Amino acid sequence: MIAFRIVSVLFTVNTLVQAALAGLFVNGDVGLLTAHDVNAHVLTMMLVAETAAATVAWRARANRVWPTVLGAALLVLIVVQQIAGYSRNLLLHIPLGVALFGGACTMTVWAFTLTLPVRTLKALHR
Repeated sequence: MIAFRIVSVLFTVNTLVQAALAGLFVNGDVGLLTAHDVNAHVLTMMLVAETAAATVAWRARANRVWPTVLGAALLVLIVVQQIAGYSRNLLLHIPLGVALFGGACTMTVWAFTLTLPVRTLKALHR
């Protein structure tokens, strides 16, 4: 759960950074397009780590399956997002970015509101 929480917060914050990079690029700082591109790959790797952490937490019975399902859906979404970005389809790219941020926020909320089952809590106190 701790890894899931840490990675989910980092992914959400980095999603905000990605939006800021995009906004600054659109406002004329053309050099930030490279940073936006590199950060897209970082975000993808972070999302893989977040989905893996959610899966481990679920399989350890410390969590529900929904964060894993959302993580897998976001992985598909992030690939489509990158394809739309490289093809310069901003009508798809921008709304997908907003959806990714919403998914990131949802994962972070889940990471902090889902609780460990009683048997797991008892094992931790031993």
